[in-house]
Amino acid sequence: MTFVNQPLAVTTDHSDVDDAVRPAMEAMIDAVDEVVAHLGPVNARLMAILELRKEGHAYSEMGSHLAGSPVIQMLSAASEALTDATARLRRAAARELRAEGMTMEAIAATFGVSRQRVSALLREARPN
Repeated sequence: MTFVNQPLAVTTDHSDVDDAVRPAMEAMIDAVDEVVAHLGPVNARLMAILELRKEGHAYSEMGSHLAGSPVIQMLSAASEALTDATARLRRAAARELRAEGMTMEAIAATFGVSRQRVSALLREARPN
């Protein structure tokens, strides 16, 4: 994403402010770390499956290499973990940006979504 390398313009010190974005970011970091730890073995297994296929083996002959393989399960779990962490971070960030006075239109532009989606994120972010 392009915003990662952009310099931050800090206008006010918020280092001592407790907010919902920090734990959401920490959860995202944990999810990314978990996914990264699993991707090496998954990638190796996928490459082994491709090599077997190049050698002429049918997928049905690969048995544990493909059918019921942990590859699909691990990729699904990784995708779910990232989706959940991303949703949590997006909700927390939308709420914090709104609390800091940013308009829903500006938040929508920042996230690359519609104003209606931001409205939904803010509703979802409300504490129970």
